Amino acid sequence: MKVRYNCSSQSGKNKRVLDFAKRCFGPEIEKRMEYLLTSFPDAPNVFSIYFDIFKPILDKSKKVLDAGCGRGEYTWFIKAKEVVGVDAKKKELEIARIRAPRKISYIYADLDNIPFPRDSYDTILCYMVMEHLQYPQKTIKEFSRILSSSGNLLILTPNIYNPFYFINKHFPQVLLHFLKQRLKIMENETDLYYQANTYSTLHKLLQDEGFSAIKWYYCLDTPITTRTSLYLFFWKLINSLSRLPFFSWLSPQIAVVARRKARKNG
Repeated sequence: MKVRYNCSSQSGKNKRVLDFAKRCFGPEIEKRMEYLLTSFPDAPNVFSIYFDIFKPILDKSKKVLDAGCGRGEYTWFIKAKEVVGVDAKKKELEIARIRAPRKISYIYADLDNIPFPRDSYDTILCYMVMEHLQYPQKTIKEFSRILSSSGNLLILTPNIYNPFYFINKHFPQVLLHFLKQRLKIMENETDLYYQANTYSTLHKLLQDEGFSAIKWYYCLDTPITTRTSLYLFFWKLINSLSRLPFFSWLSPQIAVVARRKARKNG
């Protein structure tokens, strides 16, 4: 089932999003988010999918893995009985351990070789990580292995059919770097591959590894990587187009709530 989710920052959610940015991402991102919410008060933002869709599932879980946790920004807010973060960057994990407001285990490991036995978790969060994986099928296979039967897999990742992400993948990197400098856009420090960033590709990967998708979301978003008004105007234009019937496939983000099917051998 595919649903268009607007990720609206309205209905009193602006303060929640700004507090989240301030607490988790530091003063620079806080300033950019504050500018965005002030200049474009109706702008959708992808943080809402975490709070509105993912977090209620995470909080009801007994044991959660935040796969590709980075500095642990999203890990902190999970209220499950046991929460573990895993990432392949040691420096990010060191920061996560220092900044964590409570006791959370952080493990250094690649996502295609997660050091946990079968059926270890009942929920896995994979938030803005799939686009960084060169071999996402290996990671989905690992998720399937360590999730218990009927366990939840929560994924949010960019949609490569969105014009901005399409350009990000297919433009020559030298030209892309020049454009980002001119537009004062923060560049991603982690490699981007976009190997599983369409509905059809991700759907097939999940099916092949024993998952059934409960619900898909096409999510609107507005970047906090720049304050350039012209760039934000075009984002707003694409978001408006994505709201129209038959154009949701242009939405910036794809989210899915998937469930691990019961294992045949029990």
